Amino acid sequence: MTSGLASESRHQVADFPAPAEDSESRLRRDGFVVGDWLVDPLAHTLTSVAGRAQDEALTKRIDPLLISVLVTLAASPQLVLTRDELLSRIWRDTYVNENSLSQAISRLRRALGDSHSDPRYIETVSRSGYRLIARVRAKSPETHEPPSSSAGKGQPEPSRPAPGGKGPRSFRNLWIGLFLAATMVALALAVMLWRASSDTQPDEASSSIATLVLRPEVSLPGNQFEPQLSPDGRDLVFAWKPAEGTNWDLWLQPIGGDQPVQLTDHPHDERLPTWSPDSRSLAFVRYSTSERDGSCGIFVVEVVSRRTERLGECQPGTRSLAWSPDSGRLIHDGLGEPTSSLPSDQHVADQGPRALFVVDLESGERKQLTSPPEESRGDTGVRLSPDEALVAFEREISASRSEIAVVDVATGETRLVAPGAWGRVRGLDWTSDGDALVVSSDHSGRYELWRAPLDSQDIRRLPVSDGWVTQPTVSRDGDRLVFRTFRDKVDIWAVTLDEAKAPVSEPLEVAESARSERQPAVSPNGDRIAFLSDRTGAIQLWSSTSGGEDLRRHTDFDKARPAAPTFAPDGKTIVFELEGAERTDIWTVDVDARQPRPLIEGPGNSRNPSLSRDGNFLYFASDRSGRWRVWKHALDAETPATAITEDGGFRALEAPGGDWIFYTRVAEAGLWRMPTTGGASDLVFADLGVDDWAGWSVSEPGVYLVRRSPASLWWTALDGSQSRKIAEAPLTIPYLEPSLSTSLDGHRLLVSLIEHGDDELLLLELKGL
Repeated sequence: MTSGLASESRHQVADFPAPAEDSESRLRRDGFVVGDWLVDPLAHTLTSVAGRAQDEALTKRIDPLLISVLVTLAASPQLVLTRDELLSRIWRDTYVNENSLSQAISRLRRALGDSHSDPRYIETVSRSGYRLIARVRAKSPETHEPPSSSAGKGQPEPSRPAPGGKGPRSFRNLWIGLFLAATMVALALAVMLWRASSDTQPDEASSSIATLVLRPEVSLPGNQFEPQLSPDGRDLVFAWKPAEGTNWDLWLQPIGGDQPVQLTDHPHDERLPTWSPDSRSLAFVRYSTSERDGSCGIFVVEVVSRRTERLGECQPGTRSLAWSPDSGRLIHDGLGEPTSSLPSDQHVADQGPRALFVVDLESGERKQLTSPPEESRGDTGVRLSPDEALVAFEREISASRSEIAVVDVATGETRLVAPGAWGRVRGLDWTSDGDALVVSSDHSGRYELWRAPLDSQDIRRLPVSDGWVTQPTVSRDGDRLVFRTFRDKVDIWAVTLDEAKAPVSEPLEVAESARSERQPAVSPNGDRIAFLSDRTGAIQLWSSTSGGEDLRRHTDFDKARPAAPTFAPDGKTIVFELEGAERTDIWTVDVDARQPRPLIEGPGNSRNPSLSRDGNFLYFASDRSGRWRVWKHALDAETPATAITEDGGFRALEAPGGDWIFYTRVAEAGLWRMPTTGGASDLVFADLGVDDWAGWSVSEPGVYLVRRSPASLWWTALDGSQSRKIAEAPLTIPYLEPSLSTSLDGHRLLVSLIEHGDDELLLLELKGL
C-alpha cells in the first residue's frame, strides 16, 4: 500500500515525458531534481531545495553506488524495475546477490530522508522490485544551486527527517542500532571470478565467464575464520566464536546444507583446520587460553565419528598449518624451539623472524624449511600444492608489506611469486591445476582477491563490489571458491568534559556519512578535528570543525593509505603516516590545502607521528634499527633522528609542559613514561591492552585511555598516582589503531566506535571452468 503523498507524487509527474533511450546518461551528465533534492551525479551530492534560500541550501555527499541506484530509478520514474533489472544495470559485469541491492536501497532511503513503511521517494513492490514515486524534473534556472563556498561542507540532515527521527544520536541510540544490526543477515558481497590464460587481456574477462552462482554459505553471529573446503568440494570447515562466546571451536557446513554442525568442543581455542586428501579427517591446532605456558597441540578429528587424537606438539603462536598424511608430514610456522608464551601476531626481536618447519610424525624429526631475512617478520600462511611438492606461503617484510613465495619441500629451494606486487596479505590458496595462486591482498587499497600465476607477473584482480575479501579457499576440482568477507561501519563521537573530567552531556556523532570515519584527532584548542574516511570510495585524510562543518579533504592518494593523523601545536598542519607499497613514511599537509608532502622517508618503516608541545621536534616509531623504537627528529635542523627508547617503543606523545614522554610498546600491555631528557621509564597504567597501543591521549588534566572488560573510558593522572573511570562505552571501540583523542585542556574528547561489523563466508560456484 502506498501513502497519500506517494499517490500525489504520481499525479504530479503524470505528464513527465517518457524517458529517452539515453535518459540515464543525460541524467548522470546534467543532474536532476527528485522531490526535495537536487542531485549532482558527477559530484555525488544531494542538495536540499525544499523552500530554502540559495545561501541556506544544504549539501551532502553520498556513496557513488547510491547515486547510481538513484539515477537508474530516476531514468524510469513510476515504472517498477525488477531486482534483476537493477542488478544488471547498476552492477553490470560484477556478479552479485540481492542483499547488495537491498542494502543499497536502504542506505539511499536514509540519505533521502525516506521510509520503507511510509515512502515518499522509493516504493518497494512486493515480490517484484522497486520504483521511484517522487517527482523527477530537469534542472532549471530557478533550481536552487548550492553556493560554491559550501560544496562539500558539513553533513546536513535531510530536509524532512525519516519518521521517528530524533536528531543527533547518543550512546543509547547506538546500542539500539547495534542490537538491530546484530539481528540482520551479514553483508552480501558482489564478486566475479574468471580463469584466463596468460594471453587473455583484462577487457576480455567477461567473455571468459561460464555459469556463476554466488551465495552466502555461513552467516552466523560472531566471527567465522579460516574456512577450508574439503578436497572433494562437498564440505566447508571453519573456526567459529559466537558473538558472546569465549573460545573458538571447529564447525562443519555441508555445501548447500541447512546448518553447520559442531566438530569440536573444548574450553581451549581450536583453530587452523586442514583436510586430509580423502576428506575424511581434519588436522587442527588447540591453543591453551588459560595456562601461562601457552601450550599448543596438534590434533586430528574424524569427520564422521568426531573421534579426536593428538598428533604432537606445536609452538605457541603457531599461525598456519598444512597436513600431508600420505607422507606423514606436518608443515607449520614458528619461532624456533618451543618457548614461553609468545604473541600470535607480532615479531619478537630476540626470537628472530618466523620460519616454516616440517615435522615427520613417525620419527618426530623437525626440520626448518625456510630461512627468511633477519630484517623481516617472517613466513606464515602455508598451503600445500595439489601435488604436495610445493608449499606456498606469505613472507611478511613489514607490518604493511608482504611477498608471496613457494618452496620446494624436497629441496628447500624458494622463489617469489610476482615479487613487489603485494601490500598486506590475508590468506592464499592454490588453483586446482597448481599453476597459480588465489591471494587476498590490499595491493589496490582494500582487500581483494588476485590470481597470480607462478611463472608470470601477469596477476589479475578478481573484481569485488564491497567489503574486505580475505581467506580464500578453492576446492581441488576448481568448481568452488569460498572466502571470508568483513565490513564495519565506524563513527566518531564527541564527548564534552567538565573540570572534574565528567561528561557534561550525552556524546554526539560528528562528521557523519554513509561510510566510515575513524582515527580521530583533535586540534590543541579543540576547534577542529582530523580523521580518516572512505566516503569517496578510498580511505583519505579529512578535517572539519569540531561540530563536523567546513569539511575538507586533504589527500587524493590512489594506492597509498594515510593513517594516524595528528595536529601540530598551532593547529595549522596535520602530520600523518602513509602506508605505501614499499614502506610506511611520515607526511604532512596544511589544514587549508590539499597538497601533502613527505616529512620522513625511510630508512625502514616510520609510524605513529606526534609533535613536541613547542612544535620543534617530531616523535615517531621506526624499525630502521631492526626492532621498533621511538625516535626523535629536530624539524629545523639537518641532524639525523635519534632513538629515545630501547624497549620496543611504538607510539609516543609528549605531555603538556614538555617534561615527559608517554609511550606504548610492541606486544606488551601498559602505558609508560620517561623524561624527555632521557632516563629510566616507569609504568603509569597497567590496564591498557596490547591491542590498544593507540587507544589513549595526553592532555593537561592527565591521560585518557580505553579500557576493556568492561569497555570504558578512563582517566589517570600524569604521574599515575590516581585513576578513575569517566564513562561507559559499548564493546565496539576499534583495536590496533588510534581510537581516542583529546584537546589540550581535556574538555573535548573524541572516540571512534564500531556501529556494526559483519563477517560471513561466501561461496562462489564455478560451473564449466
